[in-house]
Amino acid sequence: MLANRIKELRKLLNLSQRELAELLKVSQQTIASWETHRSEPSYDMMLHLASFFDVTLDDLLGRHDSQGASQPNNSHDLQQFLLDNQGLLTYGGAELT
Repeated sequence: MLANRIKELRKLLNLSQRELAELLKVSQQTIASWETHRSEPSYDMMLHLASFFDVTLDDLLGRHDSQGASQPNNSHDLQQFLLDNQGLLTYGGAELT
């Protein structure tokens, strides 16, 4: 999935393998190897790729809701939240009243 995603993101930016390689300061052969499953970028390079393409690591790795990517649950019930946290809310370490 990573190989396909790198290729997809590169093409979305209308970049050739050579152009992407120059921007990332790697060889064109390295990009080709990543895109054909012959090798994978290091963890540090994956972070760099995610930053370069302005995506999350989960997105770079092709993880979506159906594949187990963690998504924040924004549908909290305030009353339950306050009960769970003993009514204490803080901001920047200071208690809110």
